[in-house]
Amino acid sequence: MPDAGRPGLTNTEYERLALAGGVNLSDGHARIPLDAVQRSIIATLPDLFHGLERRSQDDLEAELLEAFFGLCGQRAALDAPGLFLTFSASSALKMIAQICRRRSLPVLLIEPVFDNIRHFLQYEQVPIIPVEESILATADRLPPVPGPAALWVVLPNNPTGFCLTEEQFADLAAECRTRDLTLIVDASFRPHAPSLTRWDMYAVLRSSGVDHLVVEDTGKTWSLHDMKVGISVASARYAADLYALHDQLLLNVSPFHLSVLTAFIRDSRERGLRTTVGAAVERNREVVHRLVDEAGFEHHGHCRNVPMELLGVPRGTDAHRFWEVCRRGGVEVLPAQNYYWNSTRGERLFRVPLARPGDDVAAACAVLRRMCEPAVARTP
Repeated sequence: MPDAGRPGLTNTEYERLALAGGVNLSDGHARIPLDAVQRSIIATLPDLFHGLERRSQDDLEAELLEAFFGLCGQRAALDAPGLFLTFSASSALKMIAQICRRRSLPVLLIEPVFDNIRHFLQYEQVPIIPVEESILATADRLPPVPGPAALWVVLPNNPTGFCLTEEQFADLAAECRTRDLTLIVDASFRPHAPSLTRWDMYAVLRSSGVDHLVVEDTGKTWSLHDMKVGISVASARYAADLYALHDQLLLNVSPFHLSVLTAFIRDSRERGLRTTVGAAVERNREVVHRLVDEAGFEHHGHCRNVPMELLGVPRGTDAHRFWEVCRRGGVEVLPAQNYYWNSTRGERLFRVPLARPGDDVAAACAVLRRMCEPAVARTP
């Protein structure tokens, strides 16, 4: 277990500590209570399980991919040269870091970014060059890097919600093509960003001719106790690389997981993402915004594209010390210093996920409101 008193914790270590108890507003996984229709899907699980005896793996994978990319408006992905499923987005991202090492690609990496991406690259000893997220909206401002390299972005970005328009993304893809930059996109929170489901990212990538790798995720959207799947999409240059790494890692994703996820994705396609996922997130966002208005927390980022909020800690403390005080009050939050790996901006910020039971968010906000009182916010 990580040492809770050590300020050098990784994001995952903070999140793992939060699993032990208290009100968990730490990790970004989906934990929204199921509605009546979703509970009725769970009631069919015995039938889904036994029906798998008559289903092929290929058919189950094709059904999930069709449902997911159809829901997200990304149908061009279905014709990609490389299309792979794994048991988490993190494992897919780790494989991409391995490809960067094998291909000797230094990486221009977005800041802020969830720290496991940086750790994957550092473990593979891949050179990293920071890119402030706002620069991506003006593609010709990318810093120079000699020779073939990669640009690694997160859209929408966690935790700021930063996004690109279709035109901005097309410009970025064209710039990467011109500079011989492989474009790597972590789109794990795509279903939460309406602006990224109205146009087909894969059609833009294909039209630009840029080499690319994209990761999608179901675990940030559907609340199935971490029953999830990561999807990797590769252009022709990287299809064989990903195939080899997947072959070394796993035979297949659980057919049962695929079947359950497909049922939930189809339900969202039928009733809408806002009804099945987004409405609960937005109700919780309103609760957090009231906390901002009433208690004086500073709001950061344009978080509407992700199920979370990025807030400033009270004066007189920093993110890790504030986390310690919150823990003593029975609330787990995520300090943001690890996101800002090339600056100190995250040392006074913390992240609050919104894909949670409304009662948990309300109870946590009541505690956080007290945290703004100077005598409480300061630690001995």
